[in-house]
Amino acid sequence: MKEIALVITTIGSGKILELICKSSAQSDIMDKTTLIVIPDRKTPRGLFDRCKEIRNYGFKILYPIIAEQDDFLKKVGFAPKLIPYDSDNRRNVGYLMALDCGSEITISLDDDNYPIQSLEDHLIVGDEISWPVLFSDTQWINICDLLRMNKDHKVYPRGFPYYKRHQSYEVNIRFGTGRVGLNLGLWVGDPDFDALTWLSVPTKSTSFKGNSFLLGRQMLTPINSQNTAVHRDVMPSYYQVRMGAGIGRFDDIFGGYFCQKCIKHMGDRIRIGTPIVNHRRNSHNYLKDLKGELKGILIMEELLPWLEEVELTGSTYAETYVCLADMLDIQMLRFKGSIWTREIKQYFNEVTFLMREWVKVCQRIG
Repeated sequence: MKEIALVITTIGSGKILELICKSSAQSDIMDKTTLIVIPDRKTPRGLFDRCKEIRNYGFKILYPIIAEQDDFLKKVGFAPKLIPYDSDNRRNVGYLMALDCGSEITISLDDDNYPIQSLEDHLIVGDEISWPVLFSDTQWINICDLLRMNKDHKVYPRGFPYYKRHQSYEVNIRFGTGRVGLNLGLWVGDPDFDALTWLSVPTKSTSFKGNSFLLGRQMLTPINSQNTAVHRDVMPSYYQVRMGAGIGRFDDIFGGYFCQKCIKHMGDRIRIGTPIVNHRRNSHNYLKDLKGELKGILIMEELLPWLEEVELTGSTYAETYVCLADMLDIQMLRFKGSIWTREIKQYFNEVTFLMREWVKVCQRIG
């Protein structure tokens, strides 16, 4: 069975850990899984007691304090200052620890995404499969269409470009084959909407429609870090982008788009559907969220058309991701308009620097 790492960042009590253990109790996943819990400066001390209790379920568990996280980063050659505190960017520490532990599959889970079934379906990552494939004549797939909603609204996931919303389009399904490089699990309860959607058409997901699909090779969709698994080979392209320049809540979205572009170039597949989690969203101030998201939304409206068309080179994920960073640097010189301020362009220069540093540390770990 494959070696698995399950990475969670949390500033909560860690209740989710017990639910993970209970949902996996009847599967073989526990024997091969290392739980990696990454606390931050706001994480309550009670979490550490709960982590100790989890060992009674049979999971191996790592829960490094901040100083231990920074010592690990120094050991593998990734400067601790590059991963800010009090930020979901700390998730990257867990990803690197997963690589260092020898995991073949790394599962990323948010602390408000509660498993309602075993996470075992993530183990399809790395397998060569023949599976139904989704295609759209717009080249975009709205993953919310795979869910039943409690209101008759057309809704889209966070990060789905506004220039592709509310278009009439035709979806086709046919069988395809390939190795799964990334598996995106979906959610019932609170879907992963942006703040504008929560403010305008608050909607709940009542159930999953029941069918998982591969994403067509030319298709795109937002990929978050809430319930997502990646293969070890893919990890050099799975950096969760650090936020800055007034941009917020797009760290996993930027990272997900960049990663899937590399997956497509490398000829691997993205699967979407199970396992399903119950997203019981932590408390949010949606007006505050909107302020942080708005710049990201405006940037995506111009960045994604470029990303759709850009051609990458490279025979490995590391080479392909560095190529993407290089191409992004060049494109920053070409972008014009009010959103592309000196501050924003400088921010993306920092992002591409961090992308290259990420590749170096992934290669050092091996």
